[in-house]
Amino acid sequence: ERYPDNVAAHVLLGRLYAAHGDLERAMDEWSIAVQLDPDHVEAHRELGRAWLARGQPERARPHLERIGEALPAPVSDGARSPTSDPVAAWEAALAALVAQGVLGAVVIDEQGLVVAGRVVVEGIDLAEALAAAFHGLGDDAERACRYLGLGDWSGATLELARAHVRVLPLGRGSLAVATAPTVPLGRAIRLAERLQRAAGPLVGEPA
Repeated sequence: ERYPDNVAAHVLLGRLYAAHGDLERAMDEWSIAVQLDPDHVEAHRELGRAWLARGQPERARPHLERIGEALPAPVSDGARSPTSDPVAAWEAALAALVAQGVLGAVVIDEQGLVVAGRVVVEGIDLAEALAAAFHGLGDDAERACRYLGLGDWSGATLELARAHVRVLPLGRGSLAVATAPTVPLGRAIRLAERLQRAAGPLVGEPA
């Protein structure tokens, strides 16, 4: 590697491996980053989520606790118990899809504010920017669909250079899901729909 002691480079390389479905090499890179900087928040967060995605919460715990994040409540089949934390359940669902090419996702309320989630591309969290950009998109799309007689609006996909972003309606707000450009469109849509169902409780809808 050209920059073996660059922590940010290892974190970014790990995310690139994860986006291409190689979680093993991704975790190797994040582990190197943690060795170089034991207090690096993003490296610990990525390792924690990766262990959650592998179904090993006991190995995720030290990484998440190191950065002050709670271990998500256990969920099964995408559902949650009435007493579980909906944000924790959402975070667990998101973490489980990272290895499948999901770069991140953000739940946006009707006022354009971030309810939950994060979308990190090349080390930058774009959640707030996406929320601002897509605020009101659902209302405009719904009106256009009604005017043109196309039925209900179910989502839209933006193909960008560094990520594909799928925007779906969610309650009175919306959900933006970013996937790696290498993920086929059909698969990206299915992944986004899984997160849409998991995010329902955040806006008062059933999971």
